[in-house]
Amino acid sequence: MDLRTAAGDRTVGLLGAPSATLMGSEPIIAMSRHETRRKLALECGAIDIVTERDDEGVARIKDMINGYGADSMLERVGTQESMVQAIRSIRRGGSVGYAVIPHAVEIKGEELFFPHIHLQGDPGPVRRICPR
Repeated sequence: MDLRTAAGDRTVGLLGAPSATLMGSEPIIAMSRHETRRKLALECGAIDIVTERDDEGVARIKDMINGYGADSMLERVGTQESMVQAIRSIRRGGSVGYAVIPHAVEIKGEELFFPHIHLQGDPGPVRRICPR
């Protein structure tokens, strides 16, 4: 199965790369502007890096994937800009998974409804999953 996944370059985003690999996703594209974290993202399984943001970042991801966009995005920042970029970077019917509590993020229903986008989130209650 050819699932294309994009993830960020911080701790939770970098954990998304090997996790996506284990689930059979490929290629994995990391979004990073930081030299050391770009290297780490490639070591964690990403095959390419996108440094652009906003509309340029969306266009770059879609160009890398024949104009369709990623099948799934792992959104791990929680800002309005990062969430919008994730939503706009996936193909019709794609999924955005987020594991952060979004900070003042507002998304219009039609932005999810018309392109048939799935948005799934979990605040990651670490103490409940691993009490120690």
